[in-house]
This record gives sequence, structure tokens and C-alpha cells, in this order.
Amino acid sequence: MKRFALENIDPNHLSHRGSEKQPSSKIPAPTTASKLLPPSHLMTPCTPRLSFAFAHPPDTLSKPGPSGPPRRLSLMPPASSTRSSMCPAPPVGRQSLAGGKGAGGSKADPRPISSKAYQARCAESVLEYLLAAGFDRSVNRKVLAMPSSKDFFRMAEFLLARIDPRFKLGAKPDDDLVAALKWVGYPFSISKNALHSVGTPHTWPPLLAMLHWLVQLLNYHAATTAAAAAAAVDDTHSATSASASAAAPGGAVNPIRRMFAEQVRAGYRVFMSEEDDAAAEAGSHAAMEEFVRRSDAVLDDVRRRIAQKQERVQRLQEQVRQAKGPSRLEAVVARRAAVVKEVGEAERRAAQARAERKELEAALEEKRAELEERRRAAAAKKAENARLRAAVEAQGVTAAEVERMMTLKAQREEARRAVMAARKEVEKEAWAAEVEVARLVAQVEAGAHEFNALAARRKLVPETAKHAHGMQYDVSVNPRADTWADMLGDRHPKADIRAGLAGVRRAYEEKRALRERQVAEAEAQVEQAQSEAKDAHAAAQHLEKMRTLLEQDEREEILMRQKHMEAMVVKVSENERRVRQVEQGRSDEITHLEHHLKVAVAESRAERRREVEEMAQTLQRVTRVDGLLQVHEDSVSHTVAAVEETCNRATLQQLPE
Repeated sequence: MKRFALENIDPNHLSHRGSEKQPSSKIPAPTTASKLLPPSHLMTPCTPRLSFAFAHPPDTLSKPGPSGPPRRLSLMPPASSTRSSMCPAPPVGRQSLAGGKGAGGSKADPRPISSKAYQARCAESVLEYLLAAGFDRSVNRKVLAMPSSKDFFRMAEFLLARIDPRFKLGAKPDDDLVAALKWVGYPFSISKNALHSVGTPHTWPPLLAMLHWLVQLLNYHAATTAAAAAAAVDDTHSATSASASAAAPGGAVNPIRRMFAEQVRAGYRVFMSEEDDAAAEAGSHAAMEEFVRRSDAVLDDVRRRIAQKQERVQRLQEQVRQAKGPSRLEAVVARRAAVVKEVGEAERRAAQARAERKELEAALEEKRAELEERRRAAAAKKAENARLRAAVEAQGVTAAEVERMMTLKAQREEARRAVMAARKEVEKEAWAAEVEVARLVAQVEAGAHEFNALAARRKLVPETAKHAHGMQYDVSVNPRADTWADMLGDRHPKADIRAGLAGVRRAYEEKRALRERQVAEAEAQVEQAQSEAKDAHAAAQHLEKMRTLLEQDEREEILMRQKHMEAMVVKVSENERRVRQVEQGRSDEITHLEHHLKVAVAESRAERRREVEEMAQTLQRVTRVDGLLQVHEDSVSHTVAAVEETCNRATLQQLPE
């Protein structure tokens, strides 16, 4: 039956110490040999890093340059390397590890590279590795979805440089990349045409799968390196173990891992051989029995070592517990903190004391200056007292004279207080008088304004008004004047304004008399018209009587003279019409004249009565204000005279006898 190469190996399924940084990838299907092993026996062989490259790398990849970091080993060793391959060379005629060939001779790719989900997983894995490894270019999911040729070659160069730090792409990156992929053993072919159009939908999935294959190769290398380092540490701690004597040329190897690696290689050789399934299964059972026997012995040793390590862990925990107890260093540190705190508090108090001392010194200087000033004032007072004593002694005044002077001084002081009290009373009365004067002046101003308004309404102001007749009736008041004459100016209400108003009154009376005469004449005309109307009405009545009598007494004669009477009747009717027209016209004219006369007489009488009343009220108000001002002027004069008399009397009393 036909055999195919194993898929990508996941190191997490070969070691119980899986990689802590790199995520798990695709889990391969178990082989026939691995199906026979229990899960607890799946461990990674702790061997030095093995090479997946060819023995002789191409010349295009061996470019001179500085070597990589000290801890980073190349996956492309030189030809003189003594490291053994993980898988021994197959017999002649065996197929390649890259898989079988298709019908046309090209290698078939079993990976689902056309699947969107597979492409997303590959892009996520490549992106995660580039970010974790410190890729010095900007990369994200959008770039990995459709990159440019420049981005793709940079990512491929970075991944291959992780395998061999000396690797660099030359002037023809497509040729260098194809040679490098053949050199690292990439099992599928990449055409140069695909490298010329990287971002197209039909060429990018195989290139993305190639980058994913390089990332898996690097992850496997990192996992095996970490497992080897961990195994070396475990073997160092278990140097007393009986199985520690079995060591490989490259260093100490865990026995169970070494057996597991040998079992895997043997099973893989059987699986890849051309034998049938029965022979392969028989060989696998024999190998499994040997592996189980040897692994049981190793497991017993492992259990013993685990017990020893547990005891050592308990001892270390006890030491840690004792180390965590109270120590002198903590007490010293606490004491030092307390001392530092006390020193800080003392320094703060010292600074506060220094500030208070400065304030007290400043206050002391102020007090000293004040004391010096008071001393100078006391010395001046002493000198003044001495001078006064000398003057008193020089006067020769007796005690009786001093007592008399003191008594006189007290009397004068009493008189002064009385004068001051009287002065206050006088000032109070003067203030009340001033308030009253102000009130009266306000009344005078109000009366003057009211009089001026009435005069303007009666057309008495200004001098050119209708009824002014060239006389000035407006009254102006000066409230700041001292006397009544100065307050009202050069015109007096009684002498000037009242005389003018009397003339206005006489003029109104003359107009009233004229209108009364006109009314009398109109009344006479009305009476005459009424008399004429009565005469016409009497004539009409007489004619009616005559007609009636003629009709009654001389009916026959009337019939005979009917035509003549009709003419007479027409004439009489015309006369009656004319009489009625005359009566009607005169009656309307008389009624109209009577109405106008009555209205004019009533208006004239009311206007004259109102003007006379207003003028009388104004004159009464002005006369009353004049009297009040005169009384107030007399009161103020009397008060001032009394104040002067009181002051003179007090001054005379204060004079010495």
C-alpha cells in the first residue's frame, strides 16, 4: 500500500512541557505506533537541536556577514557538523518526506489552502509570530490579506533569517527565495511567476501556506530547544539517580524521553516501509513490550525522584517560613523611621521657634522705640511743668486768689453751658422757622404756577395775549430771596396784578352789558314778529268767519257768484299761505335767535362767574400767603432780636467785675 509523509509535527504533542509562548497548531493524526502508547508516555526527546536542512547549503545562502545573537543557533549547519538527524536516512528508493507525486510529476499539497478558514488561521499564526519575534516593519491582518511584493519578501527574509542569521535576499529576491525554500526542504514547489504577482487571489494562498510552514518550523525548533534546556536542568538536580550514568555525547539525556524518541523513530521506519500491516503491527507490539518494560523501570526511578523533590520542597518551604519571621532589620528600619520622623518634627519646631523669635525681636524693637518716644514726651512734660511752676512762683498769687479764680472759672463755664443750651434752642427754632419758610415758599410757588396757568387759559399772558392789553400778568417767584419784595420782583399782587384784573373785570362787564342789550333788542324783535303773526292769524280767522256767514246767509247768492267767490277764495288762500310762510319764517328765526341768545348769555355769565371766582380765590390765596410771610418775617425778626439780646446778656455776665 502507498505511504505518505507525516504532516507538520506539533511539539506540544511530543512533550508535557509545551511551549508557553507559541500557541498550539494543527494536531496531526496519530500513527500506528503512537496509538499503542499510553498518554502518560508521550514525551519529547531531550536531544540537541536537530537539523532539517541539507548537508551542503547552496552558495547563494552562504553570504558573509555578522553572526546572529550568541544563544540563537542556525538551523543550517555546515557540512562538518557531527549532529545526527532526527530521522535516519531511508533505504535507497524511499519516497521523499515532502509527500508523493501527482500524475503530472508535481507534488500534491494535502493542505486545504483554498479554504478561507485555513487561510485565516495561517494569517493569524504568521501575524502572532511576527509580532512576538519583533518584526521591524508594520504588519497587520490587512497586510496579510493582500500584501505587496515588498512586504512579502521582507516577511520571508525575516523568517529565513530566524533560521540562519546570515541569510539575506539579493538583487533577484525571487531566485534567492526559491533556492532557500529548496535548501530548507520545503516539500512543495513555488514558481517565479507566483512571486512576481504576490497579492493576487490565486497566487497568495500558496505563499501564505509557505510562510505558515516556516512559522511552524521555527515554533518546533523553539519548543525542542526549550524542552532540551528543561531536561538538562532536571538531570542536573537528579545527579544521584541511577539512570543518570546513561548520557549521550551531546550531554545528559532523560532515559524515558530517549526511549520514547527511539520508539517513535522505529515506529516511523516501520510505518514508512513497504511491509504489510500485519508485519508492521507485529513489530510494533514487540517494540511496545520492550518499551513498556523499560519505561516501568524508569517510572519507578521517576517516582523516587519525585518523592525526593517533594521532601526538598518541604525543607525549602520551612526555610522560607523561618525567613519570613520577625528580624532585627525590620526593627532597626522601624526605629530609623521613628528617629527620622522625630528629627523632622524637631526641625519643624526649630523653624517655628526661629520664626517666632524673629517676630518677638521685631515686636521688642517696636516697644523700645515706643518707650523711647514716651521717655522724650515725659521729659518734655517735666520741662513744661518746671516752667509752669517757675511762672507760678514768679507771679506770687495767693491761695485765696487761686480759689476765687477757680470759682470765677466755674461760673463762666456754667454761663457758657447755659449760652450753648440757649444757642441750641435758638438754632432749633431757627431750623423750624426755616422749614416753615420753605413750606410757605413752596405754597407761594404753587400759587404762582396755578395763577400763571389760569392767566394763560384766560389769555392774559404773555403781554401780547388777547386780554392782556399790553400788561404783564405772569408771576415769577425767587425762592432764594431774603424779602417779600425781592421774592416777587418789582410787581406787587395787590398794587399791580389786582388793578389789572379789575380792568379785565370791567371789560368783561361791558361785554356782558352789550350782550344784554343785544338780547333785549332781539327780544323786542321777537315780540314784534309775534304781534304780526297774531294779526295775520286774526285776519285769517275773520275771513273764515266771513266765508261761513256768507255760506249760511247767502247760499243762493254764493252759488250765483260761485266763480267770483272761487277767485276770491283762491286769493284768500294765497294770502293765507303767504301769511303762514311769514309766520313760519319769523317763528323759526325768532326761535333760532332766542336759542343763540340764551346760549351766549349763559356761557358769558358762566365764564365771567368762573373767572371772577378764580381771580377772587387767587387773590385770597396770595393775600393769605402775604400775611403769613409777614407774620413769619416778624417772628424771625423777633427771634433774632431775642437771641442777640440773650448773647449780649451772657457776654456781659461773663465779663469780670
